Amino acid sequence: MHFDTPPKENTAQAGKICTPCEHRTSYLSGSCWDSMDFIGMARPVSSAYIRPMSSRAQHCADCRRELGEPFESIRQLYRPGRIRLLLVGESPPASGAFFYLGNSPMTSYTARAFDRAIGHDSSPHDFLPAFERSGCYLEDLCHEPVDKLTHAERRRAHLAGVDALALRLRQLKPAAIAIALKRIEVPVRTAIERAGVKCPVYVLPFAGYGHQTEYVRQLARLIRRYVVPARSSRRGKARRRR
Repeated sequence: MHFDTPPKENTAQAGKICTPCEHRTSYLSGSCWDSMDFIGMARPVSSAYIRPMSSRAQHCADCRRELGEPFESIRQLYRPGRIRLLLVGESPPASGAFFYLGNSPMTSYTARAFDRAIGHDSSPHDFLPAFERSGCYLEDLCHEPVDKLTHAERRRAHLAGVDALALRLRQLKPAAIAIALKRIEVPVRTAIERAGVKCPVYVLPFAGYGHQTEYVRQLARLIRRYVVPARSSRRGKARRRR
């Protein structure tokens, strides 16, 4: 680990923890730090002291949330170079949970779908880097929470989010899109049309209110169609290079 300003010395080994906040939690950064030993600090270390070692996050999910980092900057850390399957949700919830913090029910049920489709059994936090490596990404119609709004306010927010989503879709160029909530199908399809994106579009049941099993089943089917063949192709190329 490299520091721009040396922190107060403390050589006690603290195991795998997020050094800046000393939370003993799973890492948002995934495999970036897996092979490293972490040195316990006598006091929390400001993120300014840490020189980025990769494009990944350098803090655990709890630390990033407490530091108040915008959700969108965290989302961008997990954007694949090529998107095979794009999930489109409604918005981050008002509770403060977020898919890319690994603390939302949607993260858990999406991880279950991957486990069912390709045998990737992991915690939501450990799942996120694998989600990216598989060419999968989550966008939201609205980047501000809408779940506490009235029905009319929510509908207006959906319509207001269409043009911005269309712009993001043009940049993302997904191979397939799965709308993760029936309620937002119309505005999301409008955004897809405005973006000029030509790809298969599916609508999944919401990962809640008793529809979790069906969400996992249908998403697993899409993963087998769009993600598994790409994974198999990469493995075959790797074997041929050997």
